[in-house]
Amino acid sequence: MTDARGWDGLLDADEHVLWQGRPDPGFTVTGQMIAYTIFGMIVTAFGLFWTVGAMSFAVLLGITGLFPLGVGLYLIGAGLFWPSYSRRRTWYSLTNRRAFIATELPFVGRGLRFWDIGSDTTIEFEESKYSTIWFHEETLGKGDNAYTKRAGFERISNGREVLALMRQIQAGADSMETPET
Repeated sequence: MTDARGWDGLLDADEHVLWQGRPDPGFTVTGQMIAYTIFGMIVTAFGLFWTVGAMSFAVLLGITGLFPLGVGLYLIGAGLFWPSYSRRRTWYSLTNRRAFIATELPFVGRGLRFWDIGSDTTIEFEESKYSTIWFHEETLGKGDNAYTKRAGFERISNGREVLALMRQIQAGADSMETPET
């Protein structure tokens, strides 16, 4: 089922919404989350030991340990809870030409990114209870600091149906049915 409200000015005249969905917001553990959490615990422990140890010498010296303590706690929170929280504030749409990802996040506000889906678009499908369909990849940064960022419909319940729609778009199919979300 699609919702046509809010699309005025965003879609081309011959473009229409085929599918809309949202990622499953459930809590999961990934390698990146573990790395953030471990690093956050190390920084938090350093900040805590610094603050407690330095307080015995001078209060102002002890206060300087609050910064790494705060950074460490932030990394733990971001590592464990941010992915699930951000999925709760993410919406996906697929038209007969493009894939859209909309977000509404604190301090960032509303965001809408979209990518054309064409015959040359590389699509990667990861099937599980909640499937992921990757359709965009870009390299950010330079040299040793370069990293790859991917975009796609993550953790969706009807991944095979959405994948079939994307393949139809790539093939240039004119008549496409909309799967139930």
